[in-house]
Parts: sequence; C-alpha cells; structure tokens
Amino acid sequence: MSEKEKMLAGLEFCCIDKELLKDREQARNLVNQFNHCQNKEDKDKIIDSLFKKVGKSCTIESPLYCDYGYNTQIGDYFYAK
Repeated sequence: MSEKEKMLAGLEFCCIDKELLKDREQARNLVNQFNHCQNKEDKDKIIDSLFKKVGKSCTIESPLYCDYGYNTQIGDYFYAK
C-alpha cells in the first residue's frame, strides 16, 4: 500500500513520501494561483481542479490554505472566509 493510499484510508502514513511531496507542491501552486486571482470564474476553475468534489454555488474567499485538496469535498451553497 502506498503512503498516499494509507493517507486516504485514514491510516498512519509518511508525509515525506515523494508522491505526497509532489501532490503538496501541486496543491500549493493551485492555492497560490487562487489567492492571487481576482476573477470569480477563474477562481472557480482552480477550485474545481483542486478539490475532489465541489457543489453548486460555492464561494471561497482568499486566502485559502490547503495541503492536498483532492481529498476535500464541498457541498452546495458553501461559503468560506
């Protein structure tokens, strides 16, 4: 079982695994883009690519902090500040 599989299963895992380091770097890049973006449509596209599932009418204000993103699900009419 990979460290990523362990993490997603809620098991103890090694966070310095190469795959997880790469995943965090990718998420960090998307979060950085999101935090510097002013356009709502572009922000929505970034959130859709970052998170596992995003419901309708989702609003997230900057700054956003996220380690991986792909294990995050957001429901309908979500708002975060």
